[in-house]
Order: sequence, then structure tokens, then C-alpha cells
Amino acid sequence: MKRLRYLPLVLAVCLLAVAAMLPNFSLADLRVALPWLSELINRVEALRPGMDSTHVLMFLGVGAALVLALPQSNWRRRVAPALLGVLLLALASEFVQFWVPGRTPLWSDVRDDLVGGAMGIIIASAMVWLWQRWRSGAWSGRRGGGVGPEGPPARGGGQ
Repeated sequence: MKRLRYLPLVLAVCLLAVAAMLPNFSLADLRVALPWLSELINRVEALRPGMDSTHVLMFLGVGAALVLALPQSNWRRRVAPALLGVLLLALASEFVQFWVPGRTPLWSDVRDDLVGGAMGIIIASAMVWLWQRWRSGAWSGRRGGGVGPEGPPARGGGQ
């Protein structure tokens, strides 16, 4: 079951690889063949003018998946490798575009990838931290007590 934590990362990296190596004319054909996808991409791109929101959202998922795949319980040991992974994937996704017809590698895309990756890392780290606090019963005031996955504590005495 522990290997299942790698599944979101594998899916995110596969999606990223396909998106990075898809020629421009194939992207245009895909948008014509799937109007719902074209509408979705148009809405995402309209979120933040001046920034490629598609890159931000894709790398948000990559950053979150990296945090979830790392086994360390200390969040500091998750963040640095996750940031390095996002940086390497951002550079690699732009580097391969030198050989993809109709695609141009841009530093602004790397910037947008890093922004999205950092957002994903922050969100996933916060979710992991909240989950760990909830599981440990830290909000109840005593370790292992409170309402958690095992339910509320039993009341004393049957009087």
C-alpha cells in the first residue's frame, strides 16, 4: 500500500511529458476534436493574464504529488527535495521543446512552472501537516484522544 503514494506522481509526470512533447499542430487538432477541452484551457488561461495558468496548474499538481510521494515525516525534509524536483522537471519540460515542432522553450514558462510547483508544495504540505495533527489527536489536548479516525473517546462509567 505504501507504493500507492507514488501513483499521483507517476500520473502527473506522464501528463507533463505528453504535454511537453506534443507538437503545436497536434495541440490545435486536439482542441478542435475536443471542444470541452478547448473551453477548459481557455478558461484556465483567462485566470491570470501575463502568466501561463496552464503551466501553473499543471505544476501545482506535480508539486503536490512530489510532497505526497516523499516518505519523510518532517516537512522540512519534504520541501527541499520537492522544490528541486519541480525545478528539474520545469527545466526538462522546456528543454525537450527544442526538438518538438512548433514549440519554443521559454524562461517565463519555467517561472510559471516554479510558481505552480511552489503552490502545490505549500498546499500539500499544509494538508499533510493537518492530517498528521488530526491523526495524532493533537487538537484534543491529549495525545491519542479526541475525535479522530477511531471515533470519540468512550465516556466513563455506566451509572
